[in-house]
Amino acid sequence: MRVALMVTCINDALYPRTGQAVVRLLRRLGVDVDFPESQTCCAQPMVNTGYLDEAVPVVRNFVDSFAGYDGCWRVSGSPPSPALAALPSLRARL
Repeated sequence: MRVALMVTCINDALYPRTGQAVVRLLRRLGVDVDFPESQTCCAQPMVNTGYLDEAVPVVRNFVDSFAGYDGCWRVSGSPPSPALAALPSLRARL
Protein backbone atom coordinates (compact mmCIF):
# COMPACT_ATOMS: atom_id res chain seq x y z
CA MET A 1 0.00 0.00 0.00
CA ARG A 2 1.35 3.42 -0.99
CA VAL A 3 -0.01 6.41 0.90
CA ALA A 4 0.67 10.12 0.82
CA LEU A 5 1.20 11.82 4.15
CA MET A 6 0.11 15.37 4.80
CA VAL A 7 1.56 16.90 7.91
CA THR A 8 -0.39 20.08 8.52
CA CYS A 9 1.32 23.43 9.03
CA ILE A 10 0.28 23.55 12.71
CA ASN A 11 1.48 20.03 13.37
CA ASP A 12 4.73 20.60 11.50
CA ALA A 13 5.45 23.80 13.43
CA LEU A 14 4.32 22.79 16.91
CA TYR A 15 4.36 18.99 17.09
CA PRO A 16 6.90 17.64 14.56
CA ARG A 17 7.47 14.48 16.60
CA THR A 18 3.87 13.46 15.97
CA GLY A 19 4.43 13.39 12.22
CA GLN A 20 7.67 11.48 12.69
CA ALA A 21 5.90 8.93 14.89
CA VAL A 22 3.16 8.45 12.29
CA VAL A 23 5.77 7.76 9.61
CA ARG A 24 7.54 5.22 11.84
CA LEU A 25 4.26 3.49 12.67
CA LEU A 26 3.08 3.31 9.06
CA ARG A 27 6.45 1.99 7.87
CA ARG A 28 6.46 -0.61 10.65
CA LEU A 29 3.07 -1.74 9.33
CA GLY A 30 4.57 -2.16 5.87
CA VAL A 31 3.06 0.96 4.35
CA ASP A 32 5.06 2.83 1.70
CA VAL A 33 4.87 6.47 2.86
CA ASP A 34 5.42 9.35 0.45
CA PHE A 35 5.41 13.13 0.90
CA PRO A 36 4.19 14.84 -2.29
CA GLU A 37 6.51 17.79 -2.90
CA SER A 38 3.70 19.78 -4.48
CA GLN A 39 1.56 19.78 -1.33
CA THR A 40 0.91 23.16 0.20
CA CYS A 41 -2.06 24.46 2.14
CA CYS A 42 -5.16 22.31 2.67
CA ALA A 43 -7.38 25.41 2.23
CA GLN A 44 -8.80 25.18 5.75
CA PRO A 45 -8.28 28.89 6.55
CA MET A 46 -10.05 29.98 3.36
CA VAL A 47 -12.94 27.53 3.65
CA ASN A 48 -13.49 28.23 7.36
CA THR A 49 -13.76 31.96 6.71
CA GLY A 50 -16.01 31.69 3.65
CA TYR A 51 -13.46 32.53 0.95
CA LEU A 52 -14.51 29.69 -1.35
CA ASP A 53 -13.47 31.38 -4.60
CA GLU A 54 -9.99 31.93 -3.19
CA ALA A 55 -9.88 28.31 -2.05
CA VAL A 56 -10.43 26.91 -5.56
CA PRO A 57 -6.78 26.91 -6.78
CA VAL A 58 -5.62 25.60 -3.42
CA VAL A 59 -8.16 22.77 -3.51
CA ARG A 60 -7.13 21.91 -7.08
CA ASN A 61 -3.51 21.66 -5.97
CA PHE A 62 -4.50 19.59 -2.93
CA VAL A 63 -6.47 17.11 -5.05
CA ASP A 64 -3.75 16.92 -7.73
CA SER A 65 -0.97 16.48 -5.16
CA PHE A 66 -2.63 13.51 -3.49
CA ALA A 67 -4.04 11.79 -6.57
CA GLY A 68 -2.54 8.46 -7.55
CA TYR A 69 -2.05 7.11 -4.04
CA ASP A 70 -3.87 4.26 -2.34
CA GLY A 71 -4.69 6.65 0.47
CA CYS A 72 -3.94 9.99 2.04
CA TRP A 73 -3.08 10.26 5.71
CA ARG A 74 -3.25 13.57 7.48
CA VAL A 75 -1.68 14.22 10.86
CA SER A 76 -4.45 16.35 12.31
CA GLY A 77 -7.61 16.30 14.36
CA SER A 78 -9.45 18.12 11.58
CA PRO A 79 -11.23 16.37 8.72
CA PRO A 80 -8.96 15.23 5.85
CA SER A 81 -9.51 18.63 4.34
CA PRO A 82 -12.21 21.13 5.11
CA ALA A 83 -11.97 21.97 1.43
CA LEU A 84 -12.97 18.43 0.54
CA ALA A 85 -15.82 18.61 3.05
CA ALA A 86 -16.93 21.79 1.28
CA LEU A 87 -16.73 20.18 -2.16
CA PRO A 88 -20.47 20.41 -2.82
CA SER A 89 -20.13 24.20 -2.54
CA LEU A 90 -16.84 24.24 -4.43
CA ARG A 91 -17.75 21.88 -7.29
CA ALA A 92 -19.32 24.60 -9.40
CA ARG A 93 -16.18 26.70 -8.98
CA LEU A 94 -13.77 23.89 -9.89
